[in-house]
Amino acid sequence: MTGRGALALALGLALASPPALAQQDPRLQWRTLETPHFRIHFYQAMEPLARRVAVIAEHTVERLATPLGWRQSQVTQIVLRDSTDDANGSATAIPLNTLQLFVTAPEDLSVLEQYDDWLENLVIHEYAHILHTDHITGVPAIVNAIIGKQWAPNQVQPRFILEGLAVFQESLHTRGGRLRSATWDSYLRADALAGNFQTLDQLTVGPNRWPHGNLWYLYGSYLMRYVVERYGAETLSALSREYGSMAAPWQLNRAIRRVTGATWEEIYEDFQRDTVARYTRQRDALVANVLEEGTALTAQGEYVRNPRFLPDGTLVYESSDGQSVSRLRALDASVFRSPPGALPTPTDLNRLAGPSGFSPWGDDALLVSDSDVYRHLYFYHDLRRWSLARDDDRSLSVTEDDRLTEGWRAQQPDVHPDGDHAVFTVNHRGTTRLVEMSLTDRRPSALLNPRAYEQVFAPRYSPDGRTVAFSFWRRGGYRDLWTIDRATRALTQHTHDRALDTSPSYSPDGRWLLWSSDRTGIANLYAMEVATGRVRQVTNTVLGAWQPNVSPDGRTLIYLGYSHRGYDLFRLPFDPARWRDPEVVTQDPFGRDRDRDPHPAEDAAPDFPTRLTAYDPWPTLRPRTWSAELTTDGFGPQLAVRTESTDIVGRHAWSARVGVGLVRGDPLVDLGYVYRGARPTLRLRLYRSVDAGGGYRIGSRNPTWAAERIGGESELSIGFPSRFDTHVLSMTYDAQWVRAFGGLPELARNIDPSSPGAGVSFRGLARGAALHLELVERAALRLLHQQPAGRLGLRVGARARRPHRQQRRRHRGLRGGVGIHPHALGTGPPKAHPRAARRRGHWHQRPRRAWRLRHRGLSPLLRTELDRRLPLWRAGGRRRAPGISPLRARREPVSARQRGVPLPHLADAARGLHAADLPAAHLRGRLRRRGQRELRPLRPERRPGGRRGRAADRHRGGLHHPVLRAHRVRAGLHGRRG
Repeated sequence: MTGRGALALALGLALASPPALAQQDPRLQWRTLETPHFRIHFYQAMEPLARRVAVIAEHTVERLATPLGWRQSQVTQIVLRDSTDDANGSATAIPLNTLQLFVTAPEDLSVLEQYDDWLENLVIHEYAHILHTDHITGVPAIVNAIIGKQWAPNQVQPRFILEGLAVFQESLHTRGGRLRSATWDSYLRADALAGNFQTLDQLTVGPNRWPHGNLWYLYGSYLMRYVVERYGAETLSALSREYGSMAAPWQLNRAIRRVTGATWEEIYEDFQRDTVARYTRQRDALVANVLEEGTALTAQGEYVRNPRFLPDGTLVYESSDGQSVSRLRALDASVFRSPPGALPTPTDLNRLAGPSGFSPWGDDALLVSDSDVYRHLYFYHDLRRWSLARDDDRSLSVTEDDRLTEGWRAQQPDVHPDGDHAVFTVNHRGTTRLVEMSLTDRRPSALLNPRAYEQVFAPRYSPDGRTVAFSFWRRGGYRDLWTIDRATRALTQHTHDRALDTSPSYSPDGRWLLWSSDRTGIANLYAMEVATGRVRQVTNTVLGAWQPNVSPDGRTLIYLGYSHRGYDLFRLPFDPARWRDPEVVTQDPFGRDRDRDPHPAEDAAPDFPTRLTAYDPWPTLRPRTWSAELTTDGFGPQLAVRTESTDIVGRHAWSARVGVGLVRGDPLVDLGYVYRGARPTLRLRLYRSVDAGGGYRIGSRNPTWAAERIGGESELSIGFPSRFDTHVLSMTYDAQWVRAFGGLPELARNIDPSSPGAGVSFRGLARGAALHLELVERAALRLLHQQPAGRLGLRVGARARRPHRQQRRRHRGLRGGVGIHPHALGTGPPKAHPRAARRRGHWHQRPRRAWRLRHRGLSPLLRTELDRRLPLWRAGGRRRAPGISPLRARREPVSARQRGVPLPHLADAARGLHAADLPAAHLRGRLRRRGQRELRPLRPERRPGGRRGRAADRHRGGLHHPVLRAHRVRAGLHGRRG
């Protein structure tokens, strides 16, 4: 939010409140570990992990500085978090070199699955971004020295260059990385063989097809490797140096031509030709070796995961087709009894928030791991029980959805054959454990507690329920097939190699243990005979096979396959006689022995100085960047300077904007502060502004005036997220003082009809409903001009009422409020005719006549102003003052901001003046009468007589224009679906 203001009067701060889930957990106690090149921020109980990251990060400085040709110009800030079950990280060099790292390791079948140490891969990838984007020289470096680091030419390069370089570095400097991943290779192979190769212009902008954002990483990493192989290892550092010094942006071809002698279009064309030819040769070799692939069971693409059979043979799987939300779908068992042919139509079961596996639970239920809210702050995976039912047409549906755990971070469940226990994995601080739980009393017990930072994936019970098979990642980058005995906790290792052995499952008779392995460079299915340990290769595919599952009758094998559209289900006859002896080939695209590389991230004591302190937000809160803004204030251009900052953890944020109008010289200020370290979030703002008011007509004039606004805003907001919706409860208090000057009549200079009132509002909790409570308090203090003696009148009115059956008008009071109106009284009533008094009578004296406005008795100053700018008119009279022509006025509705004001909104002649600008005794009438359109002026020279006339004449003392004080408090309750 941006305002205008003055340096002399107020400081204005404006920062939008963060989303509900961006709020900090107030229980977290943050610490800072200082090293020569890094400041690592973490919260309690994560100190061992922070020290491990410190060792990795310091070793990474030397490993990346030479190939990227740059050393960091400032200390890099690293923030460690364990607030999500997703593996991710981010990096930026503006305005501080900052890494945000989530310590959770990648899930099963993630494209990030190829790593020998997840934290090492993550740090190298993100720190490569820092050294790449922080490479700033020449004119950009000079500008940044003046206004702060805001100009980083390398950071505005296309995403395929930024992410491709980082993926290449993570693969070059570790024994893992995506360029060693068989899944990653299948993505590009599928596009090349299907004629779906991404063009360079499509790659430069946002991709709109599978695999969506991964296209930047995929094509960029292989392109960077191709550039290094063809033009030399110094190419990437030279390109960063060349582009980082350019004053004019977007000279991509000029920069790469200076380094390689070719443009990006020429390089990409050669890269595409070379890639397609390489994958074509690989496919031909596989075909010559006899393919063993299944037939497609689905053809939706995108994400299909975790196929599981129910006891009756129904196949259930997770699905996300890119067009709708994630959900579970089911295929009836009759599909597998028919020969391969047309693709069957699945049945949608229920929506998923963040799926992570499920398991059949008897004949009538599923045990599902899905993302859910924990403590209103985190989205963690928890277990749920979905009850199943069949309709008359045998279609499956979910009837109940019960949450079994809360905040356990439980994933990939499997139910014991007896239905009394379930096994699943639990993620916590970078380590995944194997846990078993009794489904009757929901008491968990640990089956396997691995060493720190080791991972357990995809547990599966054997048919007899005695053992549990799982995929086990251990330090050094080994991910092998293991089993554990439930009774003795004895572990058995079945494979040991550099391949990724994933997704184990048993055949219904327990004879075969099947899994997926990429030992040949392409993921294929393998089977081990449990009794003898003999291993057989089940499939031989071009694009890969994962997650095998055998039908309850033992005849059909279902697995996850791949195409250029994404993942789909395939089926294959379960026939051990067709299986072959496995090949043992371990490919490394970098051509070196990974087993002999030293591991740099062991838990040894650091060989550099460290210092552990309490977290201090102020070093990262000081202003680091400045920007100029040229806007308008309604009178002309307005120049402002803006600065803002956020502490590295995200608890404090502030902004400041100061400037001056270049036409009138009005200064402005707008500053704000947000505190997210507690629930609710606090937002404060102060501002002062001067802008142009207008849009109102007074007679034939369209005046403009200067409106000075001085105000403040405060807000307390708290979020209550749910699985699919988010509700926000916010309480705001806004106060604003408005002063209008220049262009308006003297009596209206203190009033701006468009100015909003102060308010307090509550939002959230009620879905689709709104509850409003508005209390309006207005007091008009009228200054006495001639006669100080007076009396106070109090009137309380409803919205509309008829005091007498014969009266045609309506007495209108406040709309839900109370008005207080002082009346100045004079003495010595003159003699006058009663009829004249009735013609100029007060609002309460004429029950049978139209509303009249009393013109006489005003102070000379106010009367002169009214006669000159705003003649007062009455309805129905035949006489009018000489020289004043009649005026035709039309009825106009009272604006929303004037509701609750006891005085009328005038017609065209009074537009631009608030009703409260005129004395209450003269403006009780509405300038409306059914069927009466002509308004004529009253004659002020005649005076009434009699009792009523004397009472009317007591008001001769008149009034100056009022000073209005307004204060409004609003409270509302609103619902919003997320």
